Amino acid sequence: MSTTTIDSHEYDVWRAPVRAFHWINLAALLCLIGSGLCILYENELSLPTASRVSFKIVHKWAGYVFAINLVVRIAWGFLDKGHGNLGRVLPFRRGFLGELRAYLGGGMTTPYLGLNPVGSLMVTALLVLLLAQAGTGIILAGTDLYHGPFGDYFARWVAAPGVDIATLVPGDRNSAKISKDGMAAMRAFRTPIVTTHLWVFYAILVCSAGHVGGVIWVEYRKRSNVISAMITGRKRVEGVPADHRPR
Repeated sequence: MSTTTIDSHEYDVWRAPVRAFHWINLAALLCLIGSGLCILYENELSLPTASRVSFKIVHKWAGYVFAINLVVRIAWGFLDKGHGNLGRVLPFRRGFLGELRAYLGGGMTTPYLGLNPVGSLMVTALLVLLLAQAGTGIILAGTDLYHGPFGDYFARWVAAPGVDIATLVPGDRNSAKISKDGMAAMRAFRTPIVTTHLWVFYAILVCSAGHVGGVIWVEYRKRSNVISAMITGRKRVEGVPADHRPR
């Protein structure tokens, strides 16, 4: 009985900015999830006001790191000439639907250096969700803490007449410095944004689980070092990758 040996080769795939984004994003998300759960269940945890504000401040700073990292990654996506380029990551390139049909029809066995067609769809969904989460989070930082680009706007909204907004204390909803009508109106405005932020969070968890599951599947099924490649930048692939472009 003879066996067929498929040559395995290593390629430089992920450049340093892409790898840095990936791990910074993971660290920021873990911090956001931890602090966000404390905020979500603050009543069940019986947290005092000071602790609630502290968790929101931690959440805010992790959110800023998350948002800046995301913007840098998108900017790099226009500069990268390799597999991190957005033209090669997003599923809007010419012929993508044909690639997707061929990949699915072939049992998802075709090797890729960068993202395979299914991976492109998953990463696109994640990017949209991450942008939505960053945008709603920046707005909520203004409503809760009076921080960020919209902080002064929301502070003026809730401040009682004649009160200097610089003297407002995050978490204060009932003192003489707060307009009850203004606070009620602001809280009504933020309610759908909070709901969106929460449901996008759940969607990110589901897509992240799918992303991790897909990576583990590719690592096991194709014996490709997908995880370590996001550390070293070098990916091992058996056979001829469908997206390999000889120099």
